[in-house]
Amino acid sequence: MDDVYKLLPPGECYSKTHGDYLETYESHVNASVAFVKPVMNMLKSKYSFEYVEVMVEIHDIGKRGIEFQDKIKGSKSQQYIRHEYLAFIKWLEGDPEINRENPLTSWATIEGQKIFLPQILAILMHHQTIIDDDISAVMIERYIAEHTRMEALSKIWLSILKTPREKKIDKTFLEALKLVDILRTIDILASYTTETVFARYFDKNYAKNSLYEAGITDLSKELSTVNLKSSEIEFEKVYSDDSDIKIHILKPIDCFVKYVKRGTK
Repeated sequence: MDDVYKLLPPGECYSKTHGDYLETYESHVNASVAFVKPVMNMLKSKYSFEYVEVMVEIHDIGKRGIEFQDKIKGSKSQQYIRHEYLAFIKWLEGDPEINRENPLTSWATIEGQKIFLPQILAILMHHQTIIDDDISAVMIERYIAEHTRMEALSKIWLSILKTPREKKIDKTFLEALKLVDILRTIDILASYTTETVFARYFDKNYAKNSLYEAGITDLSKELSTVNLKSSEIEFEKVYSDDSDIKIHILKPIDCFVKYVKRGTK
């Protein structure tokens, strides 16, 4: 069971599916990070670019789990743990420093990055809400129960849960919800951009005119406070061969994205 909590190297992982191709993990991260400054400027966010950028860099780290990688490559087996839960578990593994008086300053490290409690809660919530989400709690507690450091991790988890309600709900969770709006907007803009680039590169007829028309999710307008038109996206091919395609996205962000044909690597 320990293997389901292991993270694979980022260069070996994939994040999105595009028909017969897989988008590399690093491509989605790069596109998401590239959207940080423009989104924060449009939203007039109070946070520093660096604070949000660190959160965005690791928001999908759970996708580097063995189960997610097997699933994205076509495995029919049931996924034991969702990628956002795995991200939170990795935060618990980072020996969190919990400040009961000011939970907003509680932090732990993930792969050397200092991640504060509101940031990791936003990551945990970026696909669904953690508030009153028993499934999230059960998965995290199942991990803790099976861990060799069960006692230490239990104390950390309980210290988060037992934070006085007026501090947890009014400050920590509300702060996390503000970050969720930013993260969801960045995440879906990055996804729409790389999906549109792929569709236009192959001249697919499913490329939509804008994010709000794309149907990535029925909640596109709610998940992103910023719309993006397909006509605003510009790109050029860097190279292509029998196994992969590398694209340079020129507008509205500047980054590189790589699509790898299934079964070739």
